[in-house]
Amino acid sequence: MDTLSLHIKVLVLHLEDMQKVIYMVPESWMSNDKLRCDILFLWEAINDESILDKLIFKPEIETVKYAPGAIIWAIDKINVNKGNMTKLIGTELYRQMTIRNLNTTRKIVQLMLAADEDER
Repeated sequence: MDTLSLHIKVLVLHLEDMQKVIYMVPESWMSNDKLRCDILFLWEAINDESILDKLIFKPEIETVKYAPGAIIWAIDKINVNKGNMTKLIGTELYRQMTIRNLNTTRKIVQLMLAADEDER
């Protein structure tokens, strides 16, 4: 078997941490045909509310808020190309986070809750 010698960063979060993030998202929000909502999970080096000062976004069309361990970003789909958060891709900050859409994040939390129940 060949080895690729890749160094891949992995972010592992506890169920409680995931729940804290997901509870900060309004229940009415969904990633769908009208709204794009992503959760930007932060590596420890940038996991602080001051990260908001380093992000360039347009508050009139983008909602960006800090939750311990993550940034919650939402924008109406019609404005996605006008928003600035998509410009984060390729930056040094971008390399210190992993991003999942809201629907995926909610599903991960459901799976973690189910696994937690199975362990009891």
